[in-house]
Amino acid sequence: MSRPPIPPSTNDSDFLAQLRHEIDTHCPPSSAPQLPAVPQDCFEKEEDVTISTGTFHTYSSGQSGPLMVMIHGIGLSAMSFGQLALLLKGTARVFAPDLRGHGKSFTNDDENLDLNVITSDVAELVNTLFPKYPEGVILLGHSIGGSIVSKLAAENTITSVIKALFVIDIVEGTALESLSAMDSVLLRRPTHFNTLDDAVKWTGRNLIHGQLAASISAPSIFAPVDPSDPSAGYKWRMDAAKSKPFWRDWYKGLNKNFLSARCPRVLILASVDELDKEMNIANMQGKFQLCVIPNSGHHIHEERPRDVFNTIKAVLNKMSTVPQFRRS
Repeated sequence: MSRPPIPPSTNDSDFLAQLRHEIDTHCPPSSAPQLPAVPQDCFEKEEDVTISTGTFHTYSSGQSGPLMVMIHGIGLSAMSFGQLALLLKGTARVFAPDLRGHGKSFTNDDENLDLNVITSDVAELVNTLFPKYPEGVILLGHSIGGSIVSKLAAENTITSVIKALFVIDIVEGTALESLSAMDSVLLRRPTHFNTLDDAVKWTGRNLIHGQLAASISAPSIFAPVDPSDPSAGYKWRMDAAKSKPFWRDWYKGLNKNFLSARCPRVLILASVDELDKEMNIANMQGKFQLCVIPNSGHHIHEERPRDVFNTIKAVLNKMSTVPQFRRS
């Protein structure tokens, strides 16, 4: 992992300096292949949980350790954390829901993907199932999931102690700049696949960049065109183009929310070039831990799950030696 030097800061500097040393010492870049897993091996339990806004499909593993709440990005599903969940067995308790309109979750308004709404969904799920989790909660979000967990941490809406915040491959300024190309990106995507296998193979070549990772998570991001007729083919479970009215608000305020979270903050990127001006300055001031995992795309946790696990493990190891570091 390469990262620019961070000078001492008055903001959590001792903890972050120790955390940096822990990651550098124990988490070198890994060239190991991805886990040989099949979807049913990744989580120990699947269940539907009904709250005030709908019924959400959830995945979980483990009974002890801190609770790691994993929130996926738009157009994906909780199965995108399958490999990471498998690695975390024995280290943390894992909970990963499908967001509304994604995977196997259904609400009365699946197309309402306003950030406040989807964040409220997650808060109610976590607070209903784990109202006062004794070992604390670790929030981890990929892409738009990073916006959700940052908002949860900043607004203190989880009733359990938030012990750490991980955000994977999302930075406000860079994300907002990329929106101008989003329409053309979506137009280039096929809207129909003859078989689920065709859809999975396309995903592994064009979206997640790896057939193993795609074979685990891609089946859950597609749906039959006609459930009664398998020959009708498959479509995207969630039509990303319909979410366009919400795009800008997903990212606005992300940096502020992330930096104001009163817990250890870790940003995992594929390249340091993804930092915008505000986050680059915050990085140099030592306001968060930056972890760069090269040779990966946007789906870092699927393409390089061992490296993401190593980073999480280093944070947990360091937190166990700093018991006084708490959200206040």
